[in-house]
Amino acid sequence: ANVELRAMVKSPTTPAANAQGGALTISIANLKDILTDITPAISIVVEYDAHLNEKAVISSAGDSTIENKNGVYLEYSNDPYATGTGKTQEKEVFVATFKMDNTKVQDTEDGDVLAGAEFNLKDADGNVITFKTDSADDYYYPASGAGASATLTSAADGTFNIKGLDAGTYTLVETKTPAGFNTMEDKALQIGATHKDDTVVTITGDTSNKIVNVSGSNLPGTGGMGTTMLYVAGGAIVLIAGIGMAVALRRRQA
Repeated sequence: ANVELRAMVKSPTTPAANAQGGALTISIANLKDILTDITPAISIVVEYDAHLNEKAVISSAGDSTIENKNGVYLEYSNDPYATGTGKTQEKEVFVATFKMDNTKVQDTEDGDVLAGAEFNLKDADGNVITFKTDSADDYYYPASGAGASATLTSAADGTFNIKGLDAGTYTLVETKTPAGFNTMEDKALQIGATHKDDTVVTITGDTSNKIVNVSGSNLPGTGGMGTTMLYVAGGAIVLIAGIGMAVALRRRQA
């Protein structure tokens, strides 16, 4: 009654640097130690999360295959007196991942590039995504652990490109605005894809974006302190004008 579940990363054919792949093994030495009755059929469910790393192959429209694969099979023994094991048929899952090219620009989408702006990217649940960078190819990819950061920064050429995103809806939030520019409103971004088995059919959504910052001073927010100060100043002007008119009328009467 020994059970082993093996989940294996199937390496993409390219790049060669990822040829090793990896494996996850979960072992249950003896089901009798856990279950009092193993006569009926038993379901064993194992759930795990995994992230594609910077070596994952990015899917593009027109790709004939999805290179990133994940395989799993169950290896088991139902005879406590024998050393042999049985093995289920291996199942494969094809994991497509996508890129989002972003460029920060001034005033209009055709404006000059703008460096030094900083952003967070949130997923559909509002969670801030953390990233690492690949300096050779100059892009960000989702990652966690040591060295990961939530900050995306527009480079000297205005770009802050991201690879390794899943299909879904995201929100781009500007956290640091270059001097002389207004902070942009939160921007919704979406990536969609359809694929059948191991073939990418279409990719849709915001895969290439111009992120605009408008130059000038920030205007007071509606209903905020800035508006209140305008009301106070306006009231003071009206009051002064009223006093001036009252003095003029008294002089005429005199």
